Amino acid sequence: MKTVLFIPGFRKSPEDHAIVLKTIQRRGYEVRPVAIQWSGTTIDDWLGQAQTVYEEYEPRDAILAGHSLGAVTAFSLAAERGPSALWLFSLSGRFAEDISRMTAEKIAFLGPMIIEAFAQIKFETLAEKITCDTLLFFGSKERQQHPELVFRVEEAHHRLGAKSTLIEAEGAGHGINHPSYLRAIAHSI
Repeated sequence: MKTVLFIPGFRKSPEDHAIVLKTIQRRGYEVRPVAIQWSGTTIDDWLGQAQTVYEEYEPRDAILAGHSLGAVTAFSLAAERGPSALWLFSLSGRFAEDISRMTAEKIAFLGPMIIEAFAQIKFETLAEKITCDTLLFFGSKERQQHPELVFRVEEAHHRLGAKSTLIEAEGAGHGINHPSYLRAIAHSI
């Protein structure tokens, strides 16, 4: 049985996504939540924390999954050590190529330390290293709420090609606990 290593979104804990984890378990997967210490840290720290958990598993037995910035972390980790599959829920546009499209409000929310770390992460370089099947989820309302996120998700689908599947949760926004998002997950995994 494959184990899904789930990385929550920024400033979220695995408990915030309990219903998502239960949905994944109901589909026959083991689930290992990856708790991230978000405060005062950057993507480099998040990768280190997730890597510590991931090293306990053989890549062929693990599926990396993440929401939002947790998806950025999972994507980056998958480029270093390919899992059996990658599930990205609302992959945030938080790579070096995306900084110019971020609003001043988002930059202020994340802070200069995090933005500086993102500037070192090149989406295109990472995408070239992803070799596993990848599910790319997003909520249809994100088209209006977070167009930069939808751009990144669609770009990931384009770059990963035939090994990726794009899944739009109709009526859902960024929150993956939304019933429509949960149905899309249950139907697709």
